[in-house]
Formats: sequence, structure tokens, C-alpha cells
Amino acid sequence: MNKLTTGLESYYTDSKSDFFYGNWLNGDYVSDPQRSNTFDYNETYAAAYVSYNRIFSPKLITVVGLKAEYGKSKGKQKATSENIERENIYVLPSLSVLYTINPDNRLSYNFTSFVGRPGYYSLNPFRFYLSPTTYKEYNPNLEDIDIYINTLSYTLKSKYIFNLNYMYSPNATNNFLVPVDDKYTKYINANYGKLHAVNLSFVWNDSFFNDRLYFNSSLTGLYSRNKGNVENIVLNVTNFSFDLGLSLGWEISKKHNWNITSRYVYRSKSRLAHENNDAFNSLDISIKKVFSNNISLNFGINGLIQNRTFNRQKTTENYKYYYHDKTNWRSFFVKFSIPFGNTKSKGAQNRKTSSGTTESRMKE
Repeated sequence: MNKLTTGLESYYTDSKSDFFYGNWLNGDYVSDPQRSNTFDYNETYAAAYVSYNRIFSPKLITVVGLKAEYGKSKGKQKATSENIERENIYVLPSLSVLYTINPDNRLSYNFTSFVGRPGYYSLNPFRFYLSPTTYKEYNPNLEDIDIYINTLSYTLKSKYIFNLNYMYSPNATNNFLVPVDDKYTKYINANYGKLHAVNLSFVWNDSFFNDRLYFNSSLTGLYSRNKGNVENIVLNVTNFSFDLGLSLGWEISKKHNWNITSRYVYRSKSRLAHENNDAFNSLDISIKKVFSNNISLNFGINGLIQNRTFNRQKTTENYKYYYHDKTNWRSFFVKFSIPFGNTKSKGAQNRKTSSGTTESRMKE
């Protein structure tokens, strides 16, 4: 009826980035010492967490959690000899409550808090020239993002799920294009202010014809508001958008284990802090054959139907920037899987850790 879980986590990361900017001279690129740079950055992270699971009755279950994170990092920009030092401590609470009214009706509430850390490149205090008139300028004082999420869920007959979700961040970040002297474009990633986001979603899972036809569908409506400022840009952006997802599966043959699945996604137009996204839709289809001993063959097409465009624009009295990107691609895949070992053996508990995001932060 009571369960206490504790744990420790730590990692150390040492990254080195070499940014080369070359001028074309005599048939080759020659490094420009004013625009090329090397940035070394290391980070030490340690965390401790504790969670308490209490089963009051078969109808009421609660989980209370607390996590403390410590981070310390140092960086050096060799081109300018600038040094960076960051150190912080965060205390992050969490709460989950599950109440089963009866076998057909369940209610749950979840509160989660976590910290989003910037990519290592985003802390490099150097001007990255992308073209003669466009450059990136990062900020070594870029703050970590505090994120708080509240979710209320209602499940009916294990088929219909209603979710109400509210997310808040007091120091959200985004990418911005800032005009400089009416002739340059500066690309920066910066904390701009507050983000409020509310979404209401409906999920329907069901199957028919003795489970030979099954599907999962979801419809999500999103309201968000970004308010703040970055340099000379004042933000007060409100967005209403929706997403539709539909997965359909058909068991062609129970005897020979043939299945066909498809996935369709539609996203309406949306507005973020400093960019606009056009509507997007995509259709994927795959066929799977399962042989004896769980050996399987899976093949299909991603992006059979797809429409993806992205627009961004910024206009001032003497400056106008417009960016348009349209992607239309398809991919065909074949996967062959052979399982090895004892499938009944159980490994360690799978827990999502902060160190798992390190690789993605090195790519930013």
C-alpha cells in the first residue's frame, strides 16, 4: 500500500565545437580569423529524486515526487578569450492522483515541473556569419526554461479519453530575427517572457470485427499566448489552432499474421512567438508480416500524401525579411527484425533521465 522510491543521477559532458567560415580564394576556402571560432564547453550535472506512492484504496492512488537538480558549467571562446561560468540549483515537485469512480469511469490529475536547458551552441558568445548580411549571435546568459504543466484527464470505458492541459513558463525562449542598422539580419535565441498554453484533446480508441479492425483517433484544440519582448521586438501573440490524428489498422490474415496500418496527421495554421506555420498534412502506410519466433518483416511508405510549408516574416519601416520553405518528400522503408535472447527476462526499470537530452543539446 506504500512505496518509496529514491535515486541519484549524474553526468559530465565535455564538448568542443569548431566553426569554420571560409572565403573563396584561388579555388579553395581559406579560413577567416575574424569569423571562425572554437568553443569549448563542459557541464557537470547531479540530481536526487524521491517519490512516494500511496494506495489509499483500489479507487484512490496518489504519487508525490520531488527532484533536486544541480548544474555547473564552464565554457571558453578561444577566438575572443571569453570565459563562461554557470551554476544553478532547482527543486522540482510533482503530483499524480488517480481516482477510479467505477470500472468504466476514471479521473486523474497530474502536475509536473521541469527545466529545459539551452543547447551548448546557444551559449557561445560569438558572432556566427551565415552570409555577408546574416549572422547568429548567441547569449552566454541565456536562462534555463522553467516549465509547469497541469493535466486533468477523464477516461470512459477505456475507449474515450478527455484531456485538459495547461502549461506555463515565465521565461520562455524562441528564435528571433532582428534587423540591425537596416542592412543586417541578426538571428538569436533569447528568453522573451511568458508563455501560456491551454489545450483540450479527445482520444478515441476502438476495435471492430473481432479486433480485426482497430483505430486510434485524436483531436486537439490549442490556445496559446506569448507575451514579452526581445530587444526592439514587442511580443503579444495569441494563437488558436487544432491537430487531428488518425491511425487505422487492419488484420488481413490472422492465420498468416499479415497487418496493414496507416497514419494520417493534419495540423492547422498556427502562430508562435515570432513565426507562422501553414497547415500541414501527411499520410503514412505500412504492411507487416510476423513469422514464427516473432521474426517480422515491415515495409511501407512515409509521406505518401504530404503538404508542409513554413513561413516567417518581419517588417519594419526600412526593413523587410521574408522566408518561405516548402517540403514535399516521400520515403520507402523495409525493416526485418529477428529477436534474440530470452524475451521473458526483465531488465532495469526504464526511467527517462536528464542525461538523455544531452545529445540533442549538442546539435543546437
